[in-house]
Amino acid sequence: TSVLVIEAWLDSTYFLWRNAKCKTDPTKQPLKYEDIDFSESTYPNPKAMIEKIHKKGIRVILWQAPVYILKYNKEKEIPLSSIIAQDAINKKLCVMKKDGTPYLIPQGFWFDGNPIPDFTNPETVKSWFGYRQYLLDIGVDGFKTDGGEFIHDDDALLYDGTDGKTGVNRYSMDYIRAYHDFIGNNRVLFSRAGYAGQHTVPILWGGDQQSKNCEMKSVLKAGLSAALSGIVFWGFDIAGFASQMPTMDLYRRSTQLACFCPIMQWHSEPRSDGEDNERSPWHIAELNNAPEFIDEMRYWYELRMRLQPYLQETAKKCSETSKPMMRPLVYDFPTDKKVLDIDDEFMLGDELLIAPLMEENAESRSVYLPEGRWQNVFDEKVYDGNRTVVSGSNGKIPVFIRAESKFVFPK
Repeated sequence: TSVLVIEAWLDSTYFLWRNAKCKTDPTKQPLKYEDIDFSESTYPNPKAMIEKIHKKGIRVILWQAPVYILKYNKEKEIPLSSIIAQDAINKKLCVMKKDGTPYLIPQGFWFDGNPIPDFTNPETVKSWFGYRQYLLDIGVDGFKTDGGEFIHDDDALLYDGTDGKTGVNRYSMDYIRAYHDFIGNNRVLFSRAGYAGQHTVPILWGGDQQSKNCEMKSVLKAGLSAALSGIVFWGFDIAGFASQMPTMDLYRRSTQLACFCPIMQWHSEPRSDGEDNERSPWHIAELNNAPEFIDEMRYWYELRMRLQPYLQETAKKCSETSKPMMRPLVYDFPTDKKVLDIDDEFMLGDELLIAPLMEENAESRSVYLPEGRWQNVFDEKVYDGNRTVVSGSNGKIPVFIRAESKFVFPK
């Protein structure tokens, strides 16, 4: 399934489309689509836009973060986000402190100075999602539930009696679980943070890594670690999310890796200085004056689409069995001592073994093949297992299929 994740859709309330306005009392829920004035919005008709995107076979996910935005300023008109945040404080819908004052994210942390919703409070859940129900009503397919690592004070006190010391990690799970219960089983979440129980609420992504080769190595280890923790579906940002722009080599190798991950996506951090930070294939090609790079990357995206039948069948099976879709070799070959410390190869489903190129400018690498017989899907060479081979050439990473597999790899 192809998905469009829209991050810059919202205003500071985090439930209204950019520059839209409420025509009714903004503190009352549920908010309905008809209650919103889109005449000055960047998105004049979101419902029609989503319907158009759906007709193209693409799903729509909107970005979220669990925070009330307090914007105290000298403007004549108080921002709507301040009204919503103050209402939450007055009704104690936000996380409080033991002295009865609202907990505010401390200075120096993301969203510092702002209160956060208390998802252990039923009234908070009712209010928070009362603002967002209309988004599901117009066809939104899920949310990118970013953030959640917002408890930084032991003195914080949740509605259910949990203090900050106990709730520091659990808060992110309360947040994700609340969204999961809200959207139901026919929509999806795409989350960064989590805690015990995260394997029950798909999907996780590897966080906002920088565009460095060492970060690519780290994020793969994170994905395989997540699999061993029971995470069924996982992905990462191709060639990184932040810092300097990636080299073509890093972009190439991370695109090849992503092609064989449960989630394949590129994304980038917005820049406040006006510089174009976009990590799209065509922008990387433009920056490097290499138009041929677009066709090179197109191969992997088209291969990804040809792999859809296998990916969807595997995803369905993994969902039914709670088995990670992408998993380290030790998961499938637990008695083979040689795979115990291999953290740069993995199985994608039951048939494919992937060995991404992890070193800069690498064109081939050593690959350990477990028991059985394995065929390289690109050069069609067949190898007996329980051995290490050198593989990869002609711009293709080592990908192996079980020689006896009935699955025909779509080259």
